[in-house]
Amino acid sequence: VVMAALIPFMNSLRVLSRTKGLARLFPFSPTKLRQATMVVPALLALVWVVGAFPAFAGLTGEEPVPFFEAASTAVVAGLGGFLGAVRWVSAKPASYSGPLVATGTGAMPPGLMFSMIRGFDMIALTTLPLLFGLPAWVSIVIGAIAFGFLSSGLDQQTLMEQSQEQREELDREKARARGEGPAKQKI
Repeated sequence: VVMAALIPFMNSLRVLSRTKGLARLFPFSPTKLRQATMVVPALLALVWVVGAFPAFAGLTGEEPVPFFEAASTAVVAGLGGFLGAVRWVSAKPASYSGPLVATGTGAMPPGLMFSMIRGFDMIALTTLPLLFGLPAWVSIVIGAIAFGFLSSGLDQQTLMEQSQEQREELDREKARARGEGPAKQKI
């Protein structure tokens, strides 16, 4: 429910994730820019956690749940929904330029088939430790690691570009060390 409610509030993240030229116009790193676009949806997820706390506390049921257990479960559920919405919105669109897979409904790109579970994988990743009886801090740590990966926006193309830039910088430093390149200027 949280994921479905937060997706409409993440349009700026969708645009910045899919339009690298627009993201370069801002004077921030891509990670800081992505995190800035997540602030309002994160606050809305926190409002949902507060609103859903009575249900997790068992106020309407016969057996009340201890406060800390109910609060941690509500936080993990909100975190899972928030991460699911971020994953749903920030993932790349399906590529129709490659080979297609024949299905009963017609030809379909392979990436499109897996986009149906995109977002729900983050929900499962963060909430499954609770379902297996592990403490809530395990789910929160897993969610924090997932948030780190999702907020950095690292994909294969970005990693290749960073690797190329680092190789070029290393080549310039080697040329400077041999005395072939221009001297490094101090400002």
